[in-house]
Amino acid sequence: MRVLGLQDISHDSSACLVEDGRVTAAVEEERFTRVKHADGFYYGGDPPARAMEWCLSSRGLDLDDVDAVALGFDIGLAGWYRMTYDVIRYVNAIEPITTKVRDPDRQDTSSYVEGLVAGYPRRVRWLRSIAKRVGRIVHVPHHTAHAASAYYASGFDHAAVLVMDGAGERDSTSLFVGRGRELELMERLPISGSLGLLYDQVTQILGMGQFGEGKTMGLAPYGRYDSELGPLTRYQRGRVAINNERIRAARRLTRHEGKLTDEHKNLAATLQTDLEEAALALADHLYDRTGLKRLCLAGGVTLNCSMNGKLLASEHVREVFVQPAANDAGCSVGAALLVAAEEGEPAWTMTHPYLGPGIDGDEAERVLRAEGFDAERVDDPAVVAAELLADGKVVGWVQGALEFGPRALGNRSVLADPRDRAMHTRVNEVKRREQWRPLAPSILVEETGKWFDRNDPSPFMLLTYGVREERRDEVPAIVHVNGTARLQTVDRRTNPRYHALISAFAKETGVPLVLNTSFNDRGEPIVRTPQEAVRTFRGSGMDVLVMDDLVVRRSA
Repeated sequence: MRVLGLQDISHDSSACLVEDGRVTAAVEEERFTRVKHADGFYYGGDPPARAMEWCLSSRGLDLDDVDAVALGFDIGLAGWYRMTYDVIRYVNAIEPITTKVRDPDRQDTSSYVEGLVAGYPRRVRWLRSIAKRVGRIVHVPHHTAHAASAYYASGFDHAAVLVMDGAGERDSTSLFVGRGRELELMERLPISGSLGLLYDQVTQILGMGQFGEGKTMGLAPYGRYDSELGPLTRYQRGRVAINNERIRAARRLTRHEGKLTDEHKNLAATLQTDLEEAALALADHLYDRTGLKRLCLAGGVTLNCSMNGKLLASEHVREVFVQPAANDAGCSVGAALLVAAEEGEPAWTMTHPYLGPGIDGDEAERVLRAEGFDAERVDDPAVVAAELLADGKVVGWVQGALEFGPRALGNRSVLADPRDRAMHTRVNEVKRREQWRPLAPSILVEETGKWFDRNDPSPFMLLTYGVREERRDEVPAIVHVNGTARLQTVDRRTNPRYHALISAFAKETGVPLVLNTSFNDRGEPIVRTPQEAVRTFRGSGMDVLVMDDLVVRRSA
């Protein structure tokens, strides 16, 4: 059975293909349009047409070969207006919605209005065109799609599932339990208690911009909990309430431009602490209801790796699985896996995120020559790259299939030597990022416990662990101000070439990890094609580009 999954309504639109219960292709629309967080119909955007076309063509298929299309939202026009009303009520309790409408920097507001007016009829026409070729279209509730994206990819035969995001059709947080091939909704929390919208509101106050929640998380360790600013949430008997009065008071700190003050840092720290406490309380509540210590996480809030790390370390959690595209992009996968499970398709475990378009070595060579670069073809690019890293070079590393999800996990990465403290500054300059933002390590999975306070695998860079105190001075470029790091563990079975690179670096230096960040310029999605990689390399401060088995040095 073939199921095409689509996330076509909200931001981070995407497509995936599930064949016989297994995801064989998945990619975000932004990787083709080059517009980050590509919007779907109800945000004034377009369908994930290019992502859908690639998923099918990569398998030699077209729409006529698909048995069902699964959509990651179950919402009609009336439901969309109702959801909009709930979100406006939530936001208006903190800041008059008219302020946002008048603000030219709030592009999301104008897109939202456009989606309300024009998005619905455009979507109806598009779905009708698909229905002519695919007999079955299934609308999956948004939080169910999120939950399915984690549970059915986890490999667990039973688990508790916690979904946290900004807003689904009517929910902001949902609690599920998965047993075998069944996924049951247990509880749902309304939009009025949205942890995702709370984090967005404070992120806007801090001047981090739309989708800047990761910056807020990175800023939090620089501050301290301020009881005059918090608590921003309240938790009681399975329900989360947002302290709107405290958020309104915090608006005096709104930063349009200029320096981050201690108060800004304290606000970020207060928000992060309150989020973690709310999530821990919800996880405890789930355990009380299910008795299960395996926890699956999904929804945009669960991209918060600091929170995820706290959950993994908590009393009632033994194992955590967070799907790499935990944001809305993952709903295409969840919707398709749910339909496949309901049809009795076999279980599948997601062991890697390398599900997108690949790099062709011959095409890469043609692009480099056309752009005037002199490329050297080498027998072992992993060893060459490791030697360059040990020599202090910043290396652009472009290999194999594109990662699904917002993290670069060793196929579209910018790499550097973690032993050199100055590399933190240098790489943030290459990426044009704020200097206070942390950078992550990729480590050989078999070495994890020797360098971090946990030995659990973290293949998708969605967990934060403490760096062992005796090791911190050895890898200062990847240690955050609070002694933690958001790590990726690298397994030889899922990414042999990246594992070989880190192994070669360990042989050269004695350190089995490298600094890893995404290969993209500021404000752009991760590169997909050789052309995009070369353009980004040319405009950056990277020293070397290693693409497939081709090596280009800056001097060339």
